[in-house]
Amino acid sequence: MDDLDRFLSNPIQYYTQLADICQHFYIVGGFFRELIQYYVDPALCRWTVNTRVTHPNFTKQKSKTTIQSDRLEKDFITFASRAHSLNLQREFKRILLKVHLEDIYFGYWLEEGNNVSLFSLPTAWCVLSGKANGNWTFKLNTSRIGDRDIQKLPKEIASLVRRYKGKTGDEALAPVEFNKGFCIKYSDHIPQIIPPFIYVVQLVIDLIKEKQLGLLRSENDVTNLISMEIPHNDKEHDDILFSDPIIKQYAEGLTDLLGDGNALLPSPMKLGVLPTTKSTAIDKNSVKNAIDNFGEETNMPSFGGANSGAELKRAIEFASAKVFSLLDQISSVINLKMKYDGYGSGNGYEFQYELLHMTSFNEEEVIERLLKQAQAGAINKFTLEAARGNDPMAVLGQHYLENVLYRDMWESAVLPLSSHTRSSDGGRPRLDDDDLTGAGEQTRTDDTNNPANRA
Repeated sequence: MDDLDRFLSNPIQYYTQLADICQHFYIVGGFFRELIQYYVDPALCRWTVNTRVTHPNFTKQKSKTTIQSDRLEKDFITFASRAHSLNLQREFKRILLKVHLEDIYFGYWLEEGNNVSLFSLPTAWCVLSGKANGNWTFKLNTSRIGDRDIQKLPKEIASLVRRYKGKTGDEALAPVEFNKGFCIKYSDHIPQIIPPFIYVVQLVIDLIKEKQLGLLRSENDVTNLISMEIPHNDKEHDDILFSDPIIKQYAEGLTDLLGDGNALLPSPMKLGVLPTTKSTAIDKNSVKNAIDNFGEETNMPSFGGANSGAELKRAIEFASAKVFSLLDQISSVINLKMKYDGYGSGNGYEFQYELLHMTSFNEEEVIERLLKQAQAGAINKFTLEAARGNDPMAVLGQHYLENVLYRDMWESAVLPLSSHTRSSDGGRPRLDDDDLTGAGEQTRTDDTNNPANRA
């Protein structure tokens, strides 16, 4: 870590070294890993498909752009099925983890039949080349990819690398197509690649040093104070029998024999061995201050970054905001891929893939809000189901099973008897006139159970 200051002085030049340092501290664990997991773990991969009108005459029945329902249904299912086949949830947490550690994630979509997977590329192999529709694009620097590495690559990527391998300069950069590349960046507003949490490493080092110093001070603390009675005249206590130089020389020799953790106290009185109590208050305060400083700098509640309910809420909102921006980036990249793959648009409409802004912190709140909106008539059934963890394909499949394929079974099911199910009109069954009380007879005569007859 002696070179950390030098690396931080020019983070762009020393990106590789700084990324290695972040990886090291994450693998070792402790405060740095917990900080990264605090941002990554709560994120949820809940997605849905939104349908947008792209032509003003879309809803006019006599317009040439009017879409038949079966065509719209087919296109919707095709888009949702394609989005489901990407299996983003399988790579979701790894994407977020790498972005938080290294600032960027480079991936390559591999497809074989209906199987789609995302192959993670080393950051050192890739070079940012610009943006398309707001999304980062990149090229593969084939001069940094060795022959042994090429042999381990999937055939499609290896073939692309070989076409540019051996060239120099910009000619050695192999462009990755929009529908094949997958690039997410933590610092989306700048092209430079810098590990976003590298400056937290210094706080972690300070914590480690403070703990080590506290341990060292604790080990060097005196545990026993041994008194050595100075010989003196029994009749006249002020009359010391040995001179100071002799006493000093003897005490120094005896101290060496006592070993660490013991101290010698020359005294005119007989005191014996005096055990001492370690005072670790200063050490504990120093470590606590370092931990509190770490929490405040990183806005992390579990390390003292929040001292009240309001501060805790703000800390969580701050942490979630960055995750939401990354989710928006992922949605945008997938929509770009779907567009170039020929999915997502029809005659007067288009479909959009959307990752919901959800974490384990706000999951219940989001579901409750969407449920209230649905009860009020909002058109958000697919979004509500997505928030509950059901993507559009799961919703369509369940709907078909319950309302089409097995509809007769549910309709013929015998419901438990109750005052409602025993009456064809609903509610409690009607009593015979002989079973009514006087008040009941009056109620039936006046028909006051009918709200219209009530005064």
